[in-house]
Amino acid sequence: KTLYALPVNAAGQAPSGGLTSVGTWTVPASAAAGPPAVDSLTPSTGQGSLVDFVLKVSDPAGASDVASVQLLIGATANPANACAVTYSAAQNSLTLASDSGASVAGQVTPGQSSSVSNSQCTLSGAASSVQAAGNSLVLSLRIQFKAAFAAVGGSATKNVYALPVSASGQSPAGGYTL
Repeated sequence: KTLYALPVNAAGQAPSGGLTSVGTWTVPASAAAGPPAVDSLTPSTGQGSLVDFVLKVSDPAGASDVASVQLLIGATANPANACAVTYSAAQNSLTLASDSGASVAGQVTPGQSSSVSNSQCTLSGAASSVQAAGNSLVLSLRIQFKAAFAAVGGSATKNVYALPVSASGQSPAGGYTL
């Protein structure tokens, strides 16, 4: 946006050209600008039973507009028989879905020495963190997969899905991404 000024003296005199352009101003995007997005996941592929996932999401209305982020590792995007972790910004908590996916197996606070498990994985609170700055939120999760999880879904290879949700309930079109 362009900033204009019109100086007028005590005698009521102003420049003959009227308003003068004196600068520009950038208006930040609002929540109406769109839903949050998944920017990256590290590692995005690999193998092993212990992994430190780093998920970066962004929101045009700012990182403080991200209400929750779910990271789901499983044969499908269904939280049943998966390792599904949800970060809640309001509670500053990480919850792990139960084996059925319909309830919560437990909850930890990022950076606190506790862990929670289901039959597929264990989530470490002490080795997990959340950082927000500008429009970006970075979720770091340490997950230990259990050996039996390799057989779930008929294959040891699992898919990784992410779903950020804004405070207004917006999420990426099509839901899960990655």
